[in-house]
Amino acid sequence: MKFRKSLFFSLAAALVATTTAMAAEVQFDKVGMSIEVPTGWQTKLVEESGRTFLLLKRPVAPADVAALSCQVNRFDMPQSMGRYTQAQLNDAYERKPMSRGDWLTRFQEFGGFSVSEIDFGKSSLGGDVAYWSVATLTDEKAPQGYQMMVKTLLSQTPRYGWNVQCSVMSPDRTKVKGVFRTNEVLFDRIIGSFKHF
Repeated sequence: MKFRKSLFFSLAAALVATTTAMAAEVQFDKVGMSIEVPTGWQTKLVEESGRTFLLLKRPVAPADVAALSCQVNRFDMPQSMGRYTQAQLNDAYERKPMSRGDWLTRFQEFGGFSVSEIDFGKSSLGGDVAYWSVATLTDEKAPQGYQMMVKTLLSQTPRYGWNVQCSVMSPDRTKVKGVFRTNEVLFDRIIGSFKHF
């Protein structure tokens, strides 16, 4: 049994390593950024009033137990924010770290999800100060009670607010965490490749 488990984890690690190796950096001029897109993943650019976002999605196969996707959300900031330098914004972010309550408020405003687990801390995004969270969210309104595990990073530049996230979503709540952990290296590589210009 131990051998079978270790073989499974070795194969999963090899799959992640293979997947992350087969990725290409793609520049998206309309969003003003570039990011690594794994081979075979689909991209879709959507422009809305005050927001432009890029969806990266792995095509779902019949045998899949969960859907994998990443998003880059760029939010327009008020023109008055243009008077601040990136260094000033980074300093402001440093002085006001995001709390558990801040993250819970964001997720509730996002779609009324219930949050069962959350971890968070400070990081960087495209070389700028950022805050991250990994949360398990449940949509109780959905017929099958979809659950997702999502990694989110938030940062700001003088003209834009940035929200970059990668997630696993499934109607089978017993699978979400395992699929997320298996793909966490891939998600970290995608998020870590983000560059704005």
